[in-house]
Amino acid sequence: MGLKATIAEGVTTAFAAVGDLSEAATLETEGGAYNPTTGLVDPPTTGTWKLIESSFSQMERLAGDIQSGDVRLLGNDADKPFTPEPGQSITFRGVKYKIVSADPVQESLWKIHGRRPL
Repeated sequence: MGLKATIAEGVTTAFAAVGDLSEAATLETEGGAYNPTTGLVDPPTTGTWKLIESSFSQMERLAGDIQSGDVRLLGNDADKPFTPEPGQSITFRGVKYKIVSADPVQESLWKIHGRRPL
């Protein structure tokens, strides 16, 4: 087994171990894009992803990119319904956030920065 597979297996095992701590979140794309193949406007796409709330590092806070009410979420790559992107919405604990950034960390973990819309 290679290093990437070992890391992926470790992340999956860790998420299984903290399964009671993870919470279901709804990931949603923005709809309204025109699809030239069908001639229709695409509806939003939604999917469920189990996430764990984390915290921002002191360095991230000092950089000034973090606002009051922002949230850091971690998700297992294997569980994601589709690739998260900035501008999409994610609902976690009943609060809808706009995704500011969505970055893969290693091979099987995603780090999401969500912001409450004003």
